[in-house]
Amino acid sequence: MNRFGPMGRLSTLISLMLAGCGMSPEETLLPGSSEAAPALEQSRAPLTGDNVAAYDAHFKTPACLSTGKSCDTGTLVNGRGTRGPELNAPNTLFSSCADSNAGTYHYDESLDRVRIYTEDGSGFAPGKTVVVEATVWAYYYEVDTIHIFYATDAEAPVWKKVGSVLPSQPGAQVHTRTFKLSAGANLQAIRVAMEAYEYQDNPCSPTSSYDDRDDLVFRMGDLPPQVTLNPPEPLVSGTVTLSANASDDILLSQVLFRASGVDLGAALAPPYELFWDTTHSPDGTYSLTAVAIDHKGQQTVSTPFSVIVDNNAPSVAFTAPVTGTVLTGNATLQASAEDIGGVERVEFYSDSTLLGSVAQPPYQLSWDTTSTANGSYSLQARAYDKLGHVSTSSVTVTVQNIALPTSTITSPAPNAVLSGTANFSVDAQASLGVARVTFYVGSTYVIYDNKAPYSINFNTLNFANGDYVLTARVIDTAGNVTVTEGVPVRIQN
Repeated sequence: MNRFGPMGRLSTLISLMLAGCGMSPEETLLPGSSEAAPALEQSRAPLTGDNVAAYDAHFKTPACLSTGKSCDTGTLVNGRGTRGPELNAPNTLFSSCADSNAGTYHYDESLDRVRIYTEDGSGFAPGKTVVVEATVWAYYYEVDTIHIFYATDAEAPVWKKVGSVLPSQPGAQVHTRTFKLSAGANLQAIRVAMEAYEYQDNPCSPTSSYDDRDDLVFRMGDLPPQVTLNPPEPLVSGTVTLSANASDDILLSQVLFRASGVDLGAALAPPYELFWDTTHSPDGTYSLTAVAIDHKGQQTVSTPFSVIVDNNAPSVAFTAPVTGTVLTGNATLQASAEDIGGVERVEFYSDSTLLGSVAQPPYQLSWDTTSTANGSYSLQARAYDKLGHVSTSSVTVTVQNIALPTSTITSPAPNAVLSGTANFSVDAQASLGVARVTFYVGSTYVIYDNKAPYSINFNTLNFANGDYVLTARVIDTAGNVTVTEGVPVRIQN
């Protein structure tokens, strides 16, 4: 049987030479020319716990979807296309590269088995040295080439060539090459390409009718779990729901929740949630974390999140005035207040009457006591934190404001017509005593009287005829002043 590639096949010349010597080319080039599958040779390195691949309908190729330190196609890829035949041909990722169907099974090129395992016997992981082992049937060593490609993501493979091998002889043989695994997806892949007349680095060369390519998907070693804490509000009280998003490439055992290193409890299944009763924790600042633990005990701690536990009301003290103080006029009310989560406001009350609210320190308020009846009062400072907790501090004070003088014009009568000498009299009273009463005709000061009864006679001739308003000012011994209600009169001389 003769084959010609793009440059011709050397086997043709060799066959003619051997025929001239009375030898059969099949007997010389293909010892053991039976078309039955050859015995698949064992690995050249000791290996235990082989992970035998199964055909995966998604990837359309043999795959080891569980973690391990090896992956073996077994007989799943034995054959080539319709020559063999090969089950589930072409056994390349997503059927991306068809096998060639020319030639005869185990006379022409065939890739029969692919294995990958770590050199040190540990699990697959980035940086590990792995051995790729290919069991092939070669047509002739000067014609065939075995290329090995590697993809760090089986779902979206980008192939990189990691080695090539030239068969050492025709027929069944095992070849190995080593390379180091790289970081990438959990599921990675290798492709072994048995090619005729092909010396390029193309993972899917279309030039030959005798090519055979097979892929093998394997899972990187058991990676630590991933976890993210969903942060609660930065200020908390009572019972708070803690939650986390967590996953693992194999099996997640549990998610622990911790407050400043103290275990609060665990969630064994999604959704990973925990109810934290903060009343069992003293008020203060806590660093919350979620710890994901997989089935092998590998742990991953989430990025910490700081919260303040605030279950207690603010501390508050009425600092001025103090109990027993007698207040008059404008009085300054002052309080001090503190809370771990911050004071929202301080309200000041006189008994049940709100006098005002202050949102920022210093917490003080001016109170005009003159609008309040004299007597005893309970003053309260109520401090509120940002969660609505409230506390109160109280003092008892006495309001004692001195009454202002009172006065009434008793003479003349309103709208009286005055002439000559007229009487101007005022009834004046003051709790501290009247010091004097001053008399005005319009805006003109006339005279004062400092003895009761407070009365004067004034000469209307000193004023032009016309309409005037009479007023008087009463001044007590403390200097307090009141002005009488005006009385309209007419001067007519």
